[in-house]
Amino acid sequence: MSLVSSPRFSPSSSLSPCLLPRDLPYGYVRDFDTKGDFTKTQAEIEIQEIIRRGVNRTSQIFRCSVSKAPEEERPAALQEPLPPSRDEKGQVLPGQLAAKVFDYDYYESDFGGPWGNDEEADGNHCREHAVYAYYRRNGKTGYPHIMPQFYGSWVIKIRSGSDENNQPKFRYVGLILIEYIHGYSVENLCVRDRHGDYYSDLYPGTLPVGFPNHDGSWLNVTFDVEKRQHVVKEMLHGVVVGMHLGVQHRECEPWNLFVTMRNGLVTLEEPRVVLLNHSYTEVWSLTKDAEAYGDTHCLQRLPYPPHPIERCSIEALDTLEGWWPPTQRQHPGFSEEKFDEWLCKENVFGPHVEARTVLDPLFKQEKPWTHKYKKYSTFATLDLIEKVEKDVQTGAASSIIRFARENGDMNSDGRQEEREKAIAEGIHNRAMFAMTSTSYSLWLRIKVRKLRETKERELREAKERELQEAKERELQEAIERELQERRQLAQTEKESRKARKRQERQERRELAQAQALSPPPQVSTFITRADSPDRNPSRASTIHNATPTGIENRPTQTRVPRKIFGNLASASALVYECQRLSFRHDKPPSLFRLPSAPAGFNCEPPDPFSPLSARPGFSDEPPDLFTPFSIPPVFRGTSPTWTALHQRPVPAL
Repeated sequence: MSLVSSPRFSPSSSLSPCLLPRDLPYGYVRDFDTKGDFTKTQAEIEIQEIIRRGVNRTSQIFRCSVSKAPEEERPAALQEPLPPSRDEKGQVLPGQLAAKVFDYDYYESDFGGPWGNDEEADGNHCREHAVYAYYRRNGKTGYPHIMPQFYGSWVIKIRSGSDENNQPKFRYVGLILIEYIHGYSVENLCVRDRHGDYYSDLYPGTLPVGFPNHDGSWLNVTFDVEKRQHVVKEMLHGVVVGMHLGVQHRECEPWNLFVTMRNGLVTLEEPRVVLLNHSYTEVWSLTKDAEAYGDTHCLQRLPYPPHPIERCSIEALDTLEGWWPPTQRQHPGFSEEKFDEWLCKENVFGPHVEARTVLDPLFKQEKPWTHKYKKYSTFATLDLIEKVEKDVQTGAASSIIRFARENGDMNSDGRQEEREKAIAEGIHNRAMFAMTSTSYSLWLRIKVRKLRETKERELREAKERELQEAKERELQEAIERELQERRQLAQTEKESRKARKRQERQERRELAQAQALSPPPQVSTFITRADSPDRNPSRASTIHNATPTGIENRPTQTRVPRKIFGNLASASALVYECQRLSFRHDKPPSLFRLPSAPAGFNCEPPDPFSPLSARPGFSDEPPDLFTPFSIPPVFRGTSPTWTALHQRPVPAL
């Protein structure tokens, strides 16, 4: 992969992307001339490992080594020269560089956004470059500082298809090269309570952690309380050193805080702490506030970095709780006062005093600094600086006015007072532009007050939101309980209905079975032969079928097979007679009257269940319709078929 060294970018003056020039084609990099001659400044790298790659990411990170260094390097004040790929014996060295590529094609969709992905990638690249370059100019990159070594910003040329004339098209992507860190993040060295969110407590591992050496061996390190305190101590020291340079770090998070035991090819005795991602790190001199109040931050006027107790509190380290400071479960009763006591220990940051007050007596005695802690300043020193600058400012204005009075007539036109006022205001405005401690202290107090008010307002709003959320949760829980009760009631009713339906079906089934097993309604038909000497009717077989609705008064039709008579003449001896219903008498006419029947049998139809029709000795029981005594002699031994009018035929028994 070929790289071309790019010139210094114009970093964004805020955390929002800086708009690209309107005449800059899409796929090009700001301040980079694609038609320039880069023969001597071009380098080649070889990718050895993919650290992070994928869509919807703001950067792609690779581990790489230099296969061909450029003939001309940029000044060492701007970037570190590229490391060799082989050692003194000619052996290939493992990759010592990490390439962070800001490729806008891998960004998430910019549909509906205030700016495009190319401007977003340009802003991210500019901010990262600005932070690394600023630290490099101040000599604060690489070990033992909190910033990794910086090897400059570069541009890579990537082919992106062909144009209308089938000529290759290219796009240009910016990247930075930094030192590869052989280590782990604090997040990787811990576990979290998975029942909570990302801000839940950290639980450090108790087993030794292996760190690779350059010769392939491993160094095992156990992160006990002292080791964890050392990591936080180094991080806080790096943060206040950045404040003294006018830099504000905003991503001191467990996932961005890396621990290593190496400095290049050298193994260290104590853990080294590094912050890798700086997408939201702010350099004061490159912000919009600096344009209004001056390029120098008030903390830059201190002789030493501010004491961490004035800039770091236990609330600010809430995401590191569990690593250090400890949780209440790890150390019951651990409070902010105990954390402040730890900050002021002799082997941590020392007492909360100005280092000058400790150093001046040592200078007089010509003794070196013998304390374990480093030198730090306090905010009280800013008040002394403010007083001195105020005296200097007043003295300078008085001296200029006195010099003007002595060397010229300031009242020649009667405007002496106006001129003196203009001189004083000019000196004051110049001091304001240069950000003296007076103006900046006032601005700082206003800003601190605004920040405090903002924080208090946010706390109030947070409490109100918590109360509102608690009420909403209670209401939601009540609604869910009511819905659950309704669902249970509905389920119970549904099961009851199903049980009732099953019971009804079972009862209907049992009733149908009982009806099927019980004898059907019986109807007796008396049939006599015309030539019978006694002309007494005999009971015939009864049709086993219920009388359909609407045909109660219809006569019963009897059909006798021809084969049982032998010829039609015999069949003609049977007489079937059905009379119409007559209502002239009190009793209905006999539907079964035969001309040859006795007179006593023509008044009413026979009752099949009367004692007369029952067998002898069984007057209290219904007759047996299928005994030989109940069938006329002519039909005995024959299987007759009886058919009722308007009814389906019944098969022979």
